[in-house]
Amino acid sequence: MSKAVLSTYEASVILNVDISTVKKWVDEGKIKAFRTPGGHRRITRVDLIDFVMEYDFPAPGLTGSTGILIVDDEENVRKNIKKVVDRKFSDAVIYTAEDGFTAGKILASEDIGVLLLDIRMPGVDGMEVLRQVSRDSRLGAPYIIVMTGYPDEELEKEVEELGAKKFLIKPFGVKELSDALKETLITQ
Repeated sequence: MSKAVLSTYEASVILNVDISTVKKWVDEGKIKAFRTPGGHRRITRVDLIDFVMEYDFPAPGLTGSTGILIVDDEENVRKNIKKVVDRKFSDAVIYTAEDGFTAGKILASEDIGVLLLDIRMPGVDGMEVLRQVSRDSRLGAPYIIVMTGYPDEELEKEVEELGAKKFLIKPFGVKELSDALKETLITQ
């Protein structure tokens, strides 16, 4: 797990900017911070993530170079999600799959840290992918965000039991997706 509280120097390394720039952003209120009894500025990881997300600021030191897999049978949905993910995780390797079978092949061969998964797809559906990920440790333990156009309390409970952390109901907005992605950063 990453450090919960950072110095301005540590934040500057993560953001790849000079320490004076971080101090300026703190003084301007762009980055929330607090002061120690000795007067030093400290920034929580959550506040730094808020800054990165609000200003679409690339921060490879914060997001890591994680693999992100977007699985949806609708090409337009995949493309739109990919645009948002590209902005929020500029350093991530992004994979897309149009069905559960292709998703399974990618999960088995790549290091996937975040899985955005549609439930209803032809052939191997999202539920089967979830079952496989929960049963097979070789597929890793990605942070799973389930997406569906067919909301159902029973379905939400079932996907949660299979390891999904977020449940997005289509159509969802950029803010909802950004907030779900932000959660992946906070829990790293």
